[in-house]
Amino acid sequence: MDEKIRKIILAAGLLITVTSLSACGHNSVRPEGGMAETHGSGGLLGSGTKPEEAKPSSEASLNQPVLGVSLQHRDFDMPVVYNQEVQNWVEYFNGPGRRYFSVYLDRMNEYKGIIQPKLKAAGLPQDLIFLAMIESGFSTQAKSHAGAVGQWQFMRSTGRLFGLKADWWVDERSDPSKAADAAVEYLGRLHGEFNSWELATAAYNAGEVKVRNAIARLHTRDFWEIAKNRRALRKETRDYVPKMMAAAIIAKNAEQFGFHPAPGSDRWQNTVEVNIPRTENLRAIAKAANIDREELRELNPELLRCCTPPKTNSYSLRLPKGEAAAKVAAAVESGELGQYKDFDRVVIRRGDTLSKIASNHHVPIEAIVALNELPSVRRLKPGTELVIPEGGSARIARSSRGSRAIASEVPGPAGKKHLLYVVQKGDTLDAISRRYSVRVKEIRAWNSLRRSKLLRPGSRLKLYVSNESAKENI
Repeated sequence: MDEKIRKIILAAGLLITVTSLSACGHNSVRPEGGMAETHGSGGLLGSGTKPEEAKPSSEASLNQPVLGVSLQHRDFDMPVVYNQEVQNWVEYFNGPGRRYFSVYLDRMNEYKGIIQPKLKAAGLPQDLIFLAMIESGFSTQAKSHAGAVGQWQFMRSTGRLFGLKADWWVDERSDPSKAADAAVEYLGRLHGEFNSWELATAAYNAGEVKVRNAIARLHTRDFWEIAKNRRALRKETRDYVPKMMAAAIIAKNAEQFGFHPAPGSDRWQNTVEVNIPRTENLRAIAKAANIDREELRELNPELLRCCTPPKTNSYSLRLPKGEAAAKVAAAVESGELGQYKDFDRVVIRRGDTLSKIASNHHVPIEAIVALNELPSVRRLKPGTELVIPEGGSARIARSSRGSRAIASEVPGPAGKKHLLYVVQKGDTLDAISRRYSVRVKEIRAWNSLRRSKLLRPGSRLKLYVSNESAKENI
């Protein structure tokens, strides 16, 4: 009889275990980003801690081995527990998502010198840096399907509330410093309301109203209790907190889990802001600084166009300290910069309209108005010279096959011509590569295309082709 009872108990225990794991919802997870990339994916997490278990403390739960690893670092400055939900994400980051998590660790070392001092100065846990990790993988260019942008994945409306400007010229949600300032302010406000970092970070993901409603409905301020109720919060939000805890556990014990992050550079700490008094082309600024234009863009990822924005008294541009910044400051002082020398120009002729000019150059009317400080869009005097921002101010022609290629003024590698190819319906990378005598992997590299990325008609591809091929296909 005792043996039968023992078998029944073991069978019941196994059934409970299997049921718990199957409820984890092993759906597809997009590992490239954080919250923005996992919207609606479900993740790998279970439905919550067992009802009979009290919520474990951080120290108690982390004293046990994690995937067989005795943690060397358990010094978290915000609540971190190790339960089934957290374990599922630890397993994911060490398994299917390992190569992505490795990239996130490298990027974290690049940006933590910006983020953590801001958190510390505001009296917030420095481990909130892991919220940015699961939001975006620290990519300044991360963008969700819903339109959230940057390392902290601000929606345009929320970003505006915290002072982040977003228009045709700039999107400060992509600025690692300004976006971090906004996130620090927002997180501080959320914690002030909920007095719980689990609830505050859940609210960062779901919004304050949803968390308030969950608390009112379930009469508890315990995130783990709320997370058991599938109707209280979306699965994305129920996954969000344990996912961040798992990221913190692994990142603080990276080498024990077999990760070897690249040492972070001090590039961001070795920059200084230089005021550019008038709109200026980034190409001209990079030339004055004697640095590559791509480096200038990387240091100022909020800039969406070829130039600093107009209608500002001056624009603070981030430049490497030392010689580069000094050269730009000297060029501004001498008047070399700020004269629109490196812009396209159009002289207005009788019958011209801004709509026609904007259409020909593939830029919004508002951009031309702003850059030229026009008092009226209706009264254009013939002979007036307009400065046109880059946005397609290049020659467009149709080839005999009906495709479109744009001959850009951007210099390419030696002996190569830089083209912008406009994708047509039915185009494939293989067909484009044959037409322009380039390799598919080169097209992917030039345009940061993943293997699964589909070509959308109307989108543009950067190509670097021989001068002969360019002449034949334009």
